Amino acid sequence: MKPVGAVLLAGSVLVAGASPESRAERLVAAMTVDEMVAMMHGTRGDSGGDRGYVGYVPGNDRLGIPALAMNDGPQGFRVDAHLGTSTAWIASITAAASFDRGLAVAWGRLMGEEFAMKGANVQLGPGMCFGRVPQDARAFEYVTGEDP
Repeated sequence: MKPVGAVLLAGSVLVAGASPESRAERLVAAMTVDEMVAMMHGTRGDSGGDRGYVGYVPGNDRLGIPALAMNDGPQGFRVDAHLGTSTAWIASITAAASFDRGLAVAWGRLMGEEFAMKGANVQLGPGMCFGRVPQDARAFEYVTGEDP
């Protein structure tokens, strides 16, 4: 995968030092309508079918845009190709309730390393929502807990 900063567009190179807004504007200006639509749609799994990510958006080789291989966050990497290999991470709210920044940083770094090692480049979570609805079965994933 090529980094966006090295993309060739109509004879010019997007300079790595350019602002993200400038690089994004140049990429969008260089995209066809079909390429824009493709970036707005994803699939479950990937085109090879062997990794089964929670979400997958194909990349754009012409513009050097990498694919997005997404997987759910703190509850472990869920992919058939890696059965039985996910770390049982602490719940997000547990990390937050510790008030230990070092623990939170280590938790995030180690999760990121595991996900990257297994091919994901987007981690979905942890959530930052307030747990206002008791029936919300995913409230344990949020780092903020209940709304006081």
